[in-house]
Amino acid sequence: MEYDYLLKGKVLSQLSDLAGYGDITDATDANNTQTSGWGLRLSVSYLKENWGITPYLSYWFIQNSDAVPVSITSNGTTTNYMAVEPTNRTNEYGVKVSYGF
Repeated sequence: MEYDYLLKGKVLSQLSDLAGYGDITDATDANNTQTSGWGLRLSVSYLKENWGITPYLSYWFIQNSDAVPVSITSNGTTTNYMAVEPTNRTNEYGVKVSYGF
């Protein structure tokens, strides 16, 4: 079992990639900071001779980021917004199989 605490995270949303999509001619990127979240990892292994099997679960809970200004230009009009990376939860699970030689 493992517990992880998020000290600081950075999220770059490349909104500038929207340029050329539909009527969008320009957009600024959002570079958000996240400072609150935690993770948990669980696993258990069964080993027999040279073989092993390990089911595992990894979970992350990250709260909202700060809000940063962005702008999007469409049809010649620029509109300003505040961009936030929303609260998110991530689950990863699977089975690891190993063989030692």
